[in-house]
Amino acid sequence: MLLTSWLRSFRQTLQTRRVVRRAKRRKRFLPRCVLEALEDRTLLSSLVIDTFTPGVGINLTNNDLDINGDNVADFDTVVIDSVAFSGDGGLGVNITLSNLAFDSLTIDSLQISGTGGTGVNITLENVALNALVIENSDIASEVGGSVDITLRDTQIADLTIFSTTISAGVGSGLNISLDSQARNSVLDKLDISQTTVDGVRITATGTTGTVNDASNDNPLRITSFGHGLATDDPAGDRADPFVVITDVEGNLAANIADSITVVDDNTFDLDNTNGTVAGTYTGGGTWTLPSILRDVNLRENTITGTGATGGLGFTLVDSQMPRLVIEDNTTIRGIAFDLTRSPIDGAVIRDNADIQTQLSHGIGFTLDSSSLAGVVIENNTINGNGTSGGGGVVINATDSNLDVWIHDNTINNTIDDGIRIDTTVTDAFVAENGGPLQVDLSPLANEVQQIDLVGDPTGGTFTLTFDGETTAALPYDALPFQVEAALEALSNIQPGDVRVTGGPMPGSPIFVEFTGNLGRQDVAELVPTSALTGGVFPEARVSTVTEGNADREATTGGIRGNTITNNDGAGLEINLTNNTTLDLTLAANTINSNDGGGFALTAADSTPEQSVTFDLLIGGSDAAMGNAFDLNGTTAAPAPAIAITMLDTAEGAFNIQNNTITRTRGDAIFVDQRGTDLAFEATNTLTRSFIQDNKIGTFGVSTLVSAVTATNTLITVANPDEFPTTPGFNIRIDGEEMAVTGIAGSTFTVTRGVGGTTAAAHSAGAAIVRTAGGQTSGGRGVAFNSEEASAIQDLHIRSNVIANNAGDGVSFVRHDDAALQVVDPIDGQTRAVTIGQNVIDANATGVDLVVRNSSLDLADFQIIGNQITNNSQQALICERKRTPGCWSTLKRTPFVSMRMTESGPPLVPAV
Repeated sequence: MLLTSWLRSFRQTLQTRRVVRRAKRRKRFLPRCVLEALEDRTLLSSLVIDTFTPGVGINLTNNDLDINGDNVADFDTVVIDSVAFSGDGGLGVNITLSNLAFDSLTIDSLQISGTGGTGVNITLENVALNALVIENSDIASEVGGSVDITLRDTQIADLTIFSTTISAGVGSGLNISLDSQARNSVLDKLDISQTTVDGVRITATGTTGTVNDASNDNPLRITSFGHGLATDDPAGDRADPFVVITDVEGNLAANIADSITVVDDNTFDLDNTNGTVAGTYTGGGTWTLPSILRDVNLRENTITGTGATGGLGFTLVDSQMPRLVIEDNTTIRGIAFDLTRSPIDGAVIRDNADIQTQLSHGIGFTLDSSSLAGVVIENNTINGNGTSGGGGVVINATDSNLDVWIHDNTINNTIDDGIRIDTTVTDAFVAENGGPLQVDLSPLANEVQQIDLVGDPTGGTFTLTFDGETTAALPYDALPFQVEAALEALSNIQPGDVRVTGGPMPGSPIFVEFTGNLGRQDVAELVPTSALTGGVFPEARVSTVTEGNADREATTGGIRGNTITNNDGAGLEINLTNNTTLDLTLAANTINSNDGGGFALTAADSTPEQSVTFDLLIGGSDAAMGNAFDLNGTTAAPAPAIAITMLDTAEGAFNIQNNTITRTRGDAIFVDQRGTDLAFEATNTLTRSFIQDNKIGTFGVSTLVSAVTATNTLITVANPDEFPTTPGFNIRIDGEEMAVTGIAGSTFTVTRGVGGTTAAAHSAGAAIVRTAGGQTSGGRGVAFNSEEASAIQDLHIRSNVIANNAGDGVSFVRHDDAALQVVDPIDGQTRAVTIGQNVIDANATGVDLVVRNSSLDLADFQIIGNQITNNSQQALICERKRTPGCWSTLKRTPFVSMRMTESGPPLVPAV
């Protein structure tokens, strides 16, 4: 079949194949049994192909590597070297191998060109291979010139694609597919670097089966009728299959990840799992034989393409990808993840110069029972073309927990949201998860500790001590459920306070995650005490993998430092459904000119019981954590800069602090509590929350260093950095407007009493407010709407500057039986809602309080210590409609005028 093929010295080949040398140095990635089998081989020869058969191309099968048909490869390495031909007429490289083990397959300096035909097709079934390398090649065809690598029940230590150009014409240029049927398909390392390709698709599929029985033997034996798994391996070239078993009832020891040995067509043993320590099997259970991509790296590539096959795509079903790095790529025409029962624990997407959204989302995750943990999206530029495609970073999570950091990205000009997260949750997931779906976009972290048994013990026990309390003795081959039960038996650990995974011991570590009452904090490290036997100096050791963190304002984590501009949707949108909890830190972002608004959270809980909760930090106590929101919304469709919508029975809290919110076409901050279901009354609850230290409607705020008379034209500003460095802008002090005509450091030269105002004396410490930056299109500064039986508890609106807005400075509308409650007061708090120490200047009405259609006779406000001046209507309106009474207190609040109105008789809702 081959025109020319001959043996060359393997030593000579190694001298010219640097990637093969590198792959051999990485042999440690292969399972030990595969390494030993390769090292025991005496063949040191290579098959080198450096020409092709005209009209046929290069075809390589078992007949070429296993000449005598004994299923033992006669060559350790295969090299296709410096071959060039036209792909016309279907010519290409076709490699189909099965049931073999050898060292490496290298394609170097391959050139395929033409207007039609195939590229490179590699199909490996039940093959063990140390290295598969494609480098320095140019594979191009207008039709069908792709590189397709199909791995079925195959183990490869290192798959490398380097410095290669691949142009398929139709479809993705590079397709890598893993399929596990009888054994795991495993890529220990996948490197794609310095390659130009029109689309990359990486797919992986595992196999699942039903557990029919789980024995109380050692090792534990699983019955699964017609399982189809295989461990026969006379040559010793393959690693034992690895399965993950879940949802077994009764015999909890079976819920483990372990290697297996097939007994017959209907049973297999879990090699390292002791089934004598658990209860009797009562039903249920699913096993999964996953495909595994252990270490995936894509660096310094250009990944283009068109349509659904362009860009970079991952489709994983019943598979594992524990480590992923996508970094320093020049161009990627979108990154898409479609994950089903395939969680990711540890992924970094960073420093990519141009991620494009014209085909779909810039970075899109579609998750079904596939949690994301430790995922960092950092310092990427995500560009849309303004006319097609999708959003910037979009995550659609069904039954999938999220632990994601999104840092320092630029997301611009997409036709959708800059960032969007949607959740869907089933009752089955809540039961399995031990609680609601968790969306963690914050620095908060549960502590995770790792327990290792070193020295290869063969017997004995160990104990664990937590904060002075010691467990009962645990066996050397302890399983996760045993460790969890022992810890929860301690008086200082309650059920639900730890989640234990990993094992089985002693060969695999156990991981303890502190949750519940012990979650989100730095806890004491477990102290092991060993009474282990056998092996060499055996002992139990504990290390901290992730340190617990309760500081929501830590300097890393959450959605931080991004520039999100000119998107057709919102800058950031989060939609929560039933049985979801959200922790969010949104800090130091620039969110400007997004048509759908700045930040929009909708917490929609359609059940009569509260099951959606959120805790938001937008900005922070450090001014550097504040976000800048400018020019969000449109005149045709006004949208708030910050919108928090609570539907039916949602519960949450927020701290909105040190943000600058300007020129919104709509409200600056709008909180809406209402119902959508006529079957029950809305009972949304906003617990203790803060809106504080924000600049709302102005670009700059400072204070007077010293008093001025009505005739002074020089004023000294405490913080001139709040204002432009060149004159030509206006400021307002108390009710007087001034034009700044000169600047010398912190001294401003001003023209007094402009804009129809009158020059007046002002005291030291008086607020200086720049007149530009107000919300337009009727936009208010801070607005609340509370309906039905919703509740607002312990709300503090304090120390803000709320100025220049087309609508009211603060607007509060309470409908029906919505309640204002004192539940968890801070020091000095006397009322449910405190509006204090704000500068509320040059709005429509300063503070507008409305109570409508309520049978409750108390509107529990305290308005204290504010400067409410220069508003075009009234300083304060307290309005009662169809309500028996309205009560509020006002203390030390200067205002120009106040109007209180009442209309209509009391309205008592029908029962």
